[in-house]
Amino acid sequence: MKRIKCIDILRGFSVAAMLACDSPGNTDRFYPQMRHEPWDGINFSDYGFPFFLITMTMMIPIVMGRKLDSGEKTIPMIIKSITRSIMLVLLGLFLNAFPKFDFHTMRIPQTLVRMGIVYLVVSLTYILAKKFLKKDEYILSLFLSLGIIIILGYYFKMKPYGLIIDRNLERIVDMKYLAGHLAYSTWDPEGIMSTIPSIATGMFGVVIGGLLNFKTNNYYRALSITGLSAVGYIGAKVFNNYMPYNKMLWSSSYVLMTMSVTALIIAVLYIICDTFNKDRLFKPFIVLGSSPIFVYMISELLIRTLWKVPIYDKQFTEPLIFCKWFTFKFITPWSGTVLDSFYFSILYVIFWMCIMSKFYEKGKFIKL
Repeated sequence: MKRIKCIDILRGFSVAAMLACDSPGNTDRFYPQMRHEPWDGINFSDYGFPFFLITMTMMIPIVMGRKLDSGEKTIPMIIKSITRSIMLVLLGLFLNAFPKFDFHTMRIPQTLVRMGIVYLVVSLTYILAKKFLKKDEYILSLFLSLGIIIILGYYFKMKPYGLIIDRNLERIVDMKYLAGHLAYSTWDPEGIMSTIPSIATGMFGVVIGGLLNFKTNNYYRALSITGLSAVGYIGAKVFNNYMPYNKMLWSSSYVLMTMSVTALIIAVLYIICDTFNKDRLFKPFIVLGSSPIFVYMISELLIRTLWKVPIYDKQFTEPLIFCKWFTFKFITPWSGTVLDSFYFSILYVIFWMCIMSKFYEKGKFIKL
């Protein structure tokens, strides 16, 4: 099966964004666009996770669709979907438990946990839809409708309880079912309620992937995805007046805006890289996205270990954790104090690109 380069590139870019935003050189001095908005609003950093989710579910109609069309049985595919979902959830829980493994207080919601839940719901829905609806046009219409129904239902469910940080349904539900196992004392950005609209994000990913997989010419595919992006953008701007962009709540307007931006990037990259084959410039992102879960896992382990090691240096009056020490020692002297944390993040991404290029050149891909 021919690789669709635009998906590989965007997957790598999403990994790069998540690495950069999760690894500032100085946690006391985030570069503004590298910091998640604390509540309402949307920054560059707020696109990384949706990009990752959408590229994951974009592959469902491309890979699963072709396998089902070629006669592969439904039950084995369902088992594979469940197995992969469980693996993602377990990896997420492992990261949350590491290194203390205190199961009485460990956080339960997590990025990979949410990915596992979204993948399970979206992939099983696709398999069943493919079995009963048959035609791709009907399947994509179903997924588009389900995505819209979810974000509308989420809005109407959340609105009566309020949408401010200390009064919202996410907080109420998290405290009822996950108290003591949250990122913060009373709520979690990957909590129970906000996982529901993230499923809509996955549904829209299937729509984008299905449009890429249509048996038509490349320009029509790109135009269709651009049209979806335009409709999503208009919907996001309208919805923002009622339920503002908010990654922490994964608000309905946030779902539409991140889908819209993702679709537009995919359409542009598809023309550049898959139609005109001008993809050499993007190879570092293809390399980085070749083993995305592996890169994310190891990076998170580094954050929990090496990043916390105190470095004793006579140049400084007190011991510094590794990332601060490296930044103050090697970056701040020439960059100043405004962009030093940002440059550390960029260097960290380049470091991972160099490592993964060695694996890529040898044809070694670590699939998790």
